[in-house]
Amino acid sequence: MPTAFPPRPSFAKATAFGVGSSDNPSHTTPSSNTHSPLSASKAIPLKPSLPTSTCKEDSTLTHPPTAIAQNMDELNALCLLGQIWGDHVPLSAIIYKTKNDWKFLKGQVDYVELGNHWILLRFANVADKERVWCERPWFVGSFNFVLTEWIPFFDPFSASISHIDQWVRVPRLP
Repeated sequence: MPTAFPPRPSFAKATAFGVGSSDNPSHTTPSSNTHSPLSASKAIPLKPSLPTSTCKEDSTLTHPPTAIAQNMDELNALCLLGQIWGDHVPLSAIIYKTKNDWKFLKGQVDYVELGNHWILLRFANVADKERVWCERPWFVGSFNFVLTEWIPFFDPFSASISHIDQWVRVPRLP
C-alpha cells in the first residue's frame, strides 16, 4: 500500500511574506502542523560584500524573511519576470548575455531563480526597468528571453507563457 504524503504547499504559500513592517497585524505565521520545506532549512550565509543585517549564519528560519521593498508599488516599479522560451538555459548564461546586452543600465540588476525556469529581475531604478521593458524582445543565444511585468503572488509552477513579442523582417515590403 503506497504511503500518503502530505500535500506540498504552492510556491506562493511557501514563500509568502508580509510587505511592510513586521508589526503588520495581517501577517500570519505558519502553523506548527504545516509541512513547509522552508521551516526546517538553514539560512544561507551571504557574500561578505552584501549586507548581512537580516541574515544570521547557522540560524533556523521560522518564517520567510521580510521583503526588501517596502511596498507592492515598489516591487511593481522595479521588477520583471523572465523565462527563456524554448530549451532550458542556465542562469549563468542568462546573466552573462543580459549584462552584455544591457550595458546601458545605470544601476545593477539582481537575478533570482524562482523555479520552473522563471527568473525575477530586480532593477536598481525605474528608468532601467522601463528601458529593458520597452526594448523587447531580448534573446539569449537563439532563444527568446520572454519578459513579463511583475505579478503579486506569482507562482512559477502554474504560470505559462501565453504570447511573445517578436520582430519579423519581410524583404521588399512597401
